[in-house]
Parts: sequence; structure tokens; C-alpha cells
Amino acid sequence: TEDGSLRNNGKEFISRPSTYENTLQQNQFLFESLVLGDKAFSDRTSIHVHVNCGNLTAKQVMNVIYLYIISEPLWFAKVKPERKNNIFCVPLYTTCLQRMYNRGIKYMVQHWHKYTAFNILPLQYQGTIEFRHHHGTGDYVEFKNWLTCINELFNVAERRDMSITTILENPEKILRQYLPTLVNTHTSFELQQMIAPTVLDLKLAMIE
Repeated sequence: TEDGSLRNNGKEFISRPSTYENTLQQNQFLFESLVLGDKAFSDRTSIHVHVNCGNLTAKQVMNVIYLYIISEPLWFAKVKPERKNNIFCVPLYTTCLQRMYNRGIKYMVQHWHKYTAFNILPLQYQGTIEFRHHHGTGDYVEFKNWLTCINELFNVAERRDMSITTILENPEKILRQYLPTLVNTHTSFELQQMIAPTVLDLKLAMIE
């Protein structure tokens, strides 16, 4: 479809709802079929992933949100550095949204912002959470790595023993154990340094 935000006759490719495995196959087929020039992916190009939350409880959706909040610096470490300064995928840790981290999911959805990198607004009309971080790429391995990180996040959020208390008791252990694709390139020291501010944001929000 046409996408005016891309300029210069940019195109947006939209997939049908699909499983993790089928989405990988569709992506591979798409980029094997396209004839791409050297400038196929401008700075305006990005990959957005919507994840269905229709099978999750409100608590499980909140677990997704909490886990994402503390791990957000790791998500941005996976993409081009300039993405965190893009006004269409704003990091949560640079916004004032921290003040609503202790509110219920209904309130959060009603007061969220569309252009955050982790966008929960679609929950109210599509039943999805949107990931807007990733720069445009035709690299299948890179896309698979990104989609695997998202898949692992939702898998851990569905665990019955997961809660905000469990997450905050030992966030490094939780991330190491359940989000290996997101974490595995970072040393223990790097991980601690990267998530310290976001863990603090979440802890302070729970006190208020």
C-alpha cells in the first residue's frame, strides 16, 4: 500500500495475522521476491510488529508491559542507534508515562501515546501490542532475531508464576533465563548498568 510518510514513492507491506513460524517464512519470501536498490530502506523506513493479546489475561498483558519496561534499553541496543531519537518510536524511559505504571491496563491504554516504541494503544481496537523500534531491513537473520525476542517476551509473560513481585525481586535473573535472545550479547555488568534506571522507574511507580 502507499505510505506518504516514507516519501519518494515509498511502499508499506502489510502481512495478514500469522504465527511466529509463518511470519518468518512470509518475510523470507517477501525479500527474496523483491528487487531492492541500494537505497531501499531510508531513515524513514521501519518494521512494525503487532502481537495478538486476545488470548492473554489482563495480568499477563501487564506482565508483558512490566518486562518490557525494565528491558527497554536492551531492545534499543538491538536496532540502529538513531532509532531511539526518532519521534515515531520514542523510548518509554524518555517520556512521562512512568507515572502511570502502577495504574490498571484500562487506564494505561486510554492515556498512552501512539508514537512510543512500545505501543499499547492498539489493544483497544485491534487487541494487539505494537513494537515500532526496528529500522527497515531486508536481512532475514536480523528480522528473525528481532521476532524471536518478541516471541520470548510473550512466552514468559504467560507463565503463571510471573508477577511484578517476581520480576522486581531479581530482574537480571528473569531476563537471563527467559529472554536469552535479547540478553545473550551482554555481560552481567553491562546488563546491570543498562536496566538499572528502568528497574528504578518501575520500583518508584509501584511505591506511589
